[in-house]
Amino acid sequence: MSQYMEGLKLGDTMDFRGPTGMIEYKAGAGNDLLQSLVGKSTAPANKFDIRKFNKLGMIAGGTGITPMLQVMRAIKKDWLKDPTRKLLVHCCYPLTSPLKVLKNGFLSGA
Repeated sequence: MSQYMEGLKLGDTMDFRGPTGMIEYKAGAGNDLLQSLVGKSTAPANKFDIRKFNKLGMIAGGTGITPMLQVMRAIKKDWLKDPTRKLLVHCCYPLTSPLKVLKNGFLSGA
């Protein structure tokens, strides 16, 4: 996905949908991510391997920012315990007004 996005030119568009699964940040385990695709049937969830990473990109809209903030807070908590961990996090979240960030302390402590 990120390679495709990197190739986009000004004016290009993308359609997004989701979430289609659950992604769990393993707090305290370093830069580990466990992904589970949860089906709508009663079948058990498909589990994928834990993956190591050093870059994390998140795109959120509306109330979708809530789980992203939870992940960012867990990452910050891990980093405060061990500042040698290197993880670059980007979160893209559209706001209707920059004042919302200041007025509500939107990302304070995130």
